[in-house]
Amino acid sequence: MNVAIYVRVSTQEQKTHGISVEAQDAACRAWVTEHGHRLVGVYNDAGLSARAKYTKRGAMLQLIEAIRSDLVELVIFTKLDRWFRNVADYYEVQAILEAHGVKWRAIQEDYETETASGRFKVNIMLAVAQDE
Repeated sequence: MNVAIYVRVSTQEQKTHGISVEAQDAACRAWVTEHGHRLVGVYNDAGLSARAKYTKRGAMLQLIEAIRSDLVELVIFTKLDRWFRNVADYYEVQAILEAHGVKWRAIQEDYETETASGRFKVNIMLAVAQDE
């Protein structure tokens, strides 16, 4: 399976919580190898908030272009809040993924869009994450 990695951390999160893009990247690469998939790209939006409009995230836009070009089958990231915190933006991007048959998975949490129950859980948790 062709897998793309998405990593993101805001400057404040890096300072406050010690979350690094390097640690996210390493964890995702290990997951790809462990599951026997093919890595087709790493998209890094270091220094950008998940609350920023996705159209302001350069790596996110590059990832969307790769998805539209049908180069990606699965997007992985470490945790849901690395992906989106803005529910409206999430649904805009999710529509693009669905149009191209692309799923996603948070490798350090139980969130994914590969099953109906997974999609339901994601909807609930995005509402919570946006409130944080």
